Amino acid sequence: MRFLLRRHPCPWLSYESPGDGLSGRFFGYDIFPAQARTFSFLMLDLKATPISELPLGLLWHLDRANIERDLGRSGGEHIILVRYAEKHNPHHEWVYNAAEIDAADVIWARSFGTERDQRLRDYFHDRSIWYLDADVQPPRLLPAS
Repeated sequence: MRFLLRRHPCPWLSYESPGDGLSGRFFGYDIFPAQARTFSFLMLDLKATPISELPLGLLWHLDRANIERDLGRSGGEHIILVRYAEKHNPHHEWVYNAAEIDAADVIWARSFGTERDQRLRDYFHDRSIWYLDADVQPPRLLPAS
């Protein structure tokens, strides 16, 4: 493994080594592996990019958080059936829930067609039902009819 001795411009991003003898401070002024240098420069490049210039869809998790927050504030209990496009990016997963699903104000589930969706609607009959088209920009949330 190669090591570099380099003064790094971000001393506040430091990680003390657990005693493995491979590095001093991860983002400090000491010796560290070359991979750490590569990661730190990637991180600095991301920090320099204004949010308005990021590609559409990159901040999908913020859209999800805003939808959940807004529905939570509106009161009541909700279930969101998420519809994905055919070429959906599997790394942009909208469907995940709290540990106590039945007690959650907002529940996320995948839409698998009318018959399977109806089983969810029957089980959660006291909740407001929403459909979310996750792969359009901006994501579209529609009340179920």
